[in-house]
Amino acid sequence: MSWLRGFLVFLLFVGRLPGDPEPYRLDNGLTVVLENVPGAQDVAVLVLYRFGGAHDPPGASGRAHLLEHLYCTAAAGETPARDFAAIQTRYPKGYNQQTGFDYTVLAGVVPAAQLEAELRDAAARMRDLRIAQSDLDREVPRVLTELENMYGGLPHLAGTNLVRQALHPIARDGRHGGHPEQVKALALADLTRTWSNYSRCNNALLVVVG
Repeated sequence: MSWLRGFLVFLLFVGRLPGDPEPYRLDNGLTVVLENVPGAQDVAVLVLYRFGGAHDPPGASGRAHLLEHLYCTAAAGETPARDFAAIQTRYPKGYNQQTGFDYTVLAGVVPAAQLEAELRDAAARMRDLRIAQSDLDREVPRVLTELENMYGGLPHLAGTNLVRQALHPIARDGRHGGHPEQVKALALADLTRTWSNYSRCNNALLVVVG
């Protein structure tokens, strides 16, 4: 989903889109950008939070990364907890979930007829995410596998991440993606509290393109 990444970077560093669709702010603080694409059969829904690895406190490197996994897979609203395979099934035309230095992005492409359901799910994850210990037990191994690939398992990816870490280190001995031993030690109560603190409408940007 390289186009979604490019779209995100444009929003982060330019703040406007070709054609200049005007962002607007809802009463609850959520900033919304709508981009109409005449004739489109599918819709991309993107939620961006200003929360990333740079917000990890000392000793909890990887908290934002793990929370990204939990945000996507824990129960929310009427949607039960799900694994990564269920996300792949939900978004066969593409998805992107990643944690950056100071942002977290969650995006998926759905048929236009499913837009209302997708927006309901996005709203539920902002206000009614129910993280359980079973979610941690499922997602911590996935994060650890990603970290192995990021820093050693996949040489081309490891090279990129090692250079990024050297050029743009995270303060307080943090690491992009997290330190494995610190990810393993993250507790349910802290993750739930962190979601409550950062997953707020006034800290989010919703983009709908289609």
